[in-house]
Amino acid sequence: TLTDSDGMKIEGSMFDGKINGHAVKTYPGGLEYVGDLYENLSDGKGAITFPGGIKFEGAFSKGKISGEGKFLYPGGGELTGLFQGFLPTMVKSAKCNGEDTEYFIFRSKEGKFNTIPLINCPKRK
Repeated sequence: TLTDSDGMKIEGSMFDGKINGHAVKTYPGGLEYVGDLYENLSDGKGAITFPGGIKFEGAFSKGKISGEGKFLYPGGGELTGLFQGFLPTMVKSAKCNGEDTEYFIFRSKEGKFNTIPLINCPKRK
């Protein structure tokens, strides 16, 4: 187990002062990462859960979301695709309560597209 001065804790196999392989990282604010690490950074497959219940499952590189994965929202929303950081580079599907939906907004910013998915999907009637 490794704990830094900010209170972040990493539980996993340590070699030469670094954690590599499967591990659990927890942060003082409630954020948690479970998955592959390389030299203490999220790298490979994993899942990160944010305070409030939003979760990302998928690929990480050098401590950042990078590649294929999906965001899961506590209100029943799911956004699947390719991501660079928190922004999708390609949306494969968007669902609310398991059904295909178009409940997200694309806005152009400096030639890039940002996606803002609906966190609270409408309830089924």
